[in-house]
Amino acid sequence: MLRRIRGVTLKVREKSEKIRKELGVDDINENVRETQMRWYGYVMRTDEANPVKKVMNMDIEGIRPRGRSSKRWKDNVNKDMEHFQVRAKDTEDRHLWRRKTKEADPAEQGETRHYRERERERERYFSAI
Repeated sequence: MLRRIRGVTLKVREKSEKIRKELGVDDINENVRETQMRWYGYVMRTDEANPVKKVMNMDIEGIRPRGRSSKRWKDNVNKDMEHFQVRAKDTEDRHLWRRKTKEADPAEQGETRHYRERERERERYFSAI
């Protein structure tokens, strides 16, 4: 989709990461990861009587089926917590949790095409004066 927006075909062999940066679009996997961590933090800050929190902290007794076990949501959260270098205890402070689990948005870093175009126009304007 982004290639089509930018007008680049696969023949050009431009990396998707570069196209996303130029258009100022986050990687969808990062968005999902951030959203999951934000929701996890919200649930962990709720009351102990909250049914969602009870289910999240529940351990099911029994044996898991043979073979490769399917990945659980809790396993994904633990992996993402390692990625963001946070602990479950950090969820108590909402602002800290939010700051640590938010990845940098390429659009905020001034990497968009529109930003560069405005900078070039500004340079042309001031060099003409």
